Parts: sequence; C-alpha cells; structure tokens
Amino acid sequence: MLLPQLIEPILHHPSGIYAGAEFCNSNEQQPLGILPHQIRGSISQFLQMNLVGHASNTCTACSSVVVSEYRNRGLDFLIDAINHPTYLENITGLTDLINSANSFGLG
Repeated sequence: MLLPQLIEPILHHPSGIYAGAEFCNSNEQQPLGILPHQIRGSISQFLQMNLVGHASNTCTACSSVVVSEYRNRGLDFLIDAINHPTYLENITGLTDLINSANSFGLG
C-alpha cells in the first residue's frame, strides 16, 4: 500500500499539494521524510526507486492547458474528456506530437 506513504507527506508538507519533489540527499528534510513524485519497483531485482517527474506541456493530466480548461469549464470539461477519447490529446498538442513522430516512419 504505497498510497498512504505518498499522500501523508504531502498532507503535512508546508506547501501542501504544491510541494516539490525531494530526494534523500535534499537539504530540506520534512518530518515524514522525503517526498517522491512516484515510487517504482522491480520484483525480479527487489529494487525500489523514488522518481521525480517534471511537468510537460503535452501532459494530459497536469499541463497548464488542462488545468486552465478545468478551472474555466469545470464539469463541461470533464464531460468532454470522458465522451471524446482524443479530447485531452488534442487540446494539449499531444496528437500533433504523435503525428509528427509518426511521420518519420520509425515504427
């Protein structure tokens, strides 16, 4: 159960949900330890990695376009995202990025 371990430090961090990721060698230590963006693991190697992700302007979850649309349109935005499978990809430019990559014929 990793969710409690990821959410608890965020809830107690002075910056809350706006807290940046922290590493084990970070100078700023929080009472509940480091604050990774995600935890990934490998069962075959018994390995656990704390990862940091950086926002992308084509991210369908956290890009400024998506956040702005949600704030401005609320439920209508969610309904469009649910009813139109490529809606988020289209508004973030991810569709254009994928088409551009496909034009190289690498795949």
